Amino acid sequence: MNGLESFFSPRDWGVLGLCVGLTFVISLWLRRTDGSSGEQPRPLPWPVVGCSLVLAELTGWIFLAAPGVMLAICGNLAYLQWMIVSLAMRSVIGFLQMRRGWVFREGNTSREEWGGTGRPFHKTLAILSHFSSWIGLALRLVVLALPLALITSWPAERCLLPLVAMAALLVFLGGAGVVAKVESIHLICLGFVSVYVLASLAGGLTDGWVGSLESLRQSENFEGARTDKLAVRDFRLDPALEFTFWTALLCFPFHQWWFLAVDRGTLMRLRLCVDARAAGRAVLSSSLALIVILLLLATGLALFLDYRANPPEDPVILRALDWRGGEPARYDLALFLWILTEMPEGARGMTFGVFIAASMTGLQASLLSLPRLPRPSALTKGMSAFLWGLGAVILAIGLIRYQRSSGIGLLSLSYGLAALTVGPLLALSLLALRGKGGARPMGALIGVILSLLLILINQTGFWKWLPDGFIEEWLVQFQPSPQGVERSSTSTSFVASAWLWPITALLTWACGWKKRPRDPLDF
Repeated sequence: MNGLESFFSPRDWGVLGLCVGLTFVISLWLRRTDGSSGEQPRPLPWPVVGCSLVLAELTGWIFLAAPGVMLAICGNLAYLQWMIVSLAMRSVIGFLQMRRGWVFREGNTSREEWGGTGRPFHKTLAILSHFSSWIGLALRLVVLALPLALITSWPAERCLLPLVAMAALLVFLGGAGVVAKVESIHLICLGFVSVYVLASLAGGLTDGWVGSLESLRQSENFEGARTDKLAVRDFRLDPALEFTFWTALLCFPFHQWWFLAVDRGTLMRLRLCVDARAAGRAVLSSSLALIVILLLLATGLALFLDYRANPPEDPVILRALDWRGGEPARYDLALFLWILTEMPEGARGMTFGVFIAASMTGLQASLLSLPRLPRPSALTKGMSAFLWGLGAVILAIGLIRYQRSSGIGLLSLSYGLAALTVGPLLALSLLALRGKGGARPMGALIGVILSLLLILINQTGFWKWLPDGFIEEWLVQFQPSPQGVERSSTSTSFVASAWLWPITALLTWACGWKKRPRDPLDF
């Protein structure tokens, strides 16, 4: 018993059950009215696919993590630098898709479609793509289990199995087309819920938004240092800081490129469009995610002001937030804890219900994007989903315990996990386009292995084995006045995980690149 379940009344449970139940009913109804034949869904309008992409991104981790970034005393709006780059990349990829007719292919296409580069190359690409989807599935389970653990007496690890079971059941009720339609409905509901939560928080501010701007620009921590929480630009050169101008400019385009052109879940949704032009429009329309992210960042600011004016006193809440030095150490749970303890009955059930239902469809899409067991039958789809889910549960348990022991934020954890596959997958995709004579399969495999070793060395703190003070003396020159989200005291990384995206992409590409033999007919 964590004590917090007493805040969630039977009426709240009824509203939550209604939201989840409606998701199953709507999925079943859409499956019966879809009219698709076999495994090929009917083409969908590009606005529906665009809304599906937006919801997939929000429920992955941003809905929990974005308010937490603003809640930290030293946090500011520097994350917007990444969002601006995201908007630019989506515009570029969307227009190229419309004008050039790029064909987005899934990671399990045949060797011939990848240019006939040979079985080892194809296997490396496919295995890494499956591994990336499996990590994403585990992360979605973590994001869904954390708020669910607040309203039950169960630990987060125990919440994972029923979540996988419900997601596997949803797989029976509809394919990719049904998922996209349900996600577009959930996006509207999640948008209304986000506005309602922000309005509830803003209505409780004694000075209102205008009167609070000055306190946000001069936020003071308990050591007397002041920070501007409304600052957007951060030009510091410290390589261990995550959200700076340099990581936004040089690193985040690689992440967006991977998400929009390589990620299996995104490709599955884009293939629902009638043609490449429609897929390009769907990518462009997914830029609307920036609006919801702005709402979440504003919600984090309002929650920061609320906690500064009225810090919690209930020991149960303080223990759940891991309250230290006037601020919560568990930033990612703060918003849902406030919803659970401060919002009226029924409204909190609706908020939790909409988020859980929306996240369930994200789990369903992740399971559908993974490969299935051989020998197709009526049970193959569900059994494949359940087996992949069980594997993701094991990884999710490890992630929950790692996050709990290290204190790392959900946003940093998710981008750190992305470092394992973003760079190598991008490089392999580019090498595949060169054809059989332009890539070395074994060289690409060596590049992937070296990239993974580099990531593990960085993430596990191997660099700290160097002589005492060697790295610290070099880093001290990059430490100006405190501003923005600082490194966690428990962090062992030498550089921010974002820097590994371009580094591992270039490393894998260099190892797998091969000069094409010159055609004797060329002059």
